[in-house]
Amino acid sequence: MKNKILICFGTRPEWLKIKPLTKVLDNYELLFTGQHTDLLDKVKTDHIIHLKDFGNRLDSIIINCLNQFPTGKFNSVLVQGDTASAFACALAAFHRGMKIYYLEAGLRTYNLNHPYPEEGYRQMISRLSDVNFCPTQLSMDNLLHELVRGDSHVVGNTVLVQKYKHLLTHVNILDSLPHPMLLDVLCKCKLVITDSGGLQEEGSFLNKKVIVCRKTTERPEGKKSGHIYLCRKPEELSKMFTDLSKSFYVKAKCPYGDGNSSIKISDIINENF
Repeated sequence: MKNKILICFGTRPEWLKIKPLTKVLDNYELLFTGQHTDLLDKVKTDHIIHLKDFGNRLDSIIINCLNQFPTGKFNSVLVQGDTASAFACALAAFHRGMKIYYLEAGLRTYNLNHPYPEEGYRQMISRLSDVNFCPTQLSMDNLLHELVRGDSHVVGNTVLVQKYKHLLTHVNILDSLPHPMLLDVLCKCKLVITDSGGLQEEGSFLNKKVIVCRKTTERPEGKKSGHIYLCRKPEELSKMFTDLSKSFYVKAKCPYGDGNSSIKISDIINENF
């Protein structure tokens, strides 16, 4: 029996991580879980979860994903990241005895309040998964330490931004941008200030120093390499910005993979099934 995969996503960051896989996998369908509805203008999906309000937003996402989850012709499910819909789809697959592939597994702060609720979701998803695709060795070490039941593999990060090589000069604060425009801005800037997990990785890929406005980060590899700097309090930002502005160059190699993640993941899925 051939492996048929249901690839689940509901947000722009999830789609950006999953999109490269759709170019190398040949037997899948897409399930959109309905969180960032503007994606429907750009992505052709096979199944859609229609979100109905049950009061609490996170409860509503999980209830709708469980109730409307498509069944019958899939052997396995692939989820990415740490959203409520990723957890809900993994749980729905677990309830149905389907194989679960987890992309971007093993990221940890070990503090359920930072970030909340994402840290809880990512810990629960990795417990349910049959195969965990980890971006770094540290991520896989976390799973080995936790004794999760599934296989774990280091595959790097699926967003391949290394092709954007040019650099320029200044910092801008902008509204949300389409991803190609965002990458262009990242290439041209000297320093990144963000609270986003994805921008921590993309900034590191482009060899930028990234100030992360959080108390914790699930991507400590970037701290070790000199790409990521935690700004835990707003009053610390001005001095940190001034200090880091003295030298924008990062000597260390980006810790988040070699750009071949999608091929590695496809090979592992085919071998595993």
